[in-house]
Amino acid sequence: MGWRGVVLFDSIVAECSPTAVVETGTHLGSTTEYFAATHLPIYSVEYDRRRYGAKIRLWRRRNVHLKRGDSRAGPVLFYLDAHWEADLPLYEELVLIFGRCSDAIVMIDDFSVPFD
Repeated sequence: MGWRGVVLFDSIVAECSPTAVVETGTHLGSTTEYFAATHLPIYSVEYDRRRYGAKIRLWRRRNVHLKRGDSRAGPVLFYLDAHWEADLPLYEELVLIFGRCSDAIVMIDDFSVPFD
């Protein structure tokens, strides 16, 4: 990532306050390491086994989660929990998820259990 990418990334993080970063194409982990300095959870996927050297480089970064595989393979599972009291954003969350990931799997833990 060049200096323009760094400036753009820093601006996006400052303005949008994301809760996590997903990176496809870890390679040697230089960009992943830069992302990790935000202390956000970083999820990075690398397809090429020969380019998966980042695992050694980033093993101390507890907020970095590396996977070797194809980022296009399979649906993503979303687990929606911790919705209670008056604020129930479930509808908005579902619109966001399926608007961006049509083959998502969604598990919802938002129901009342008597005596719980």
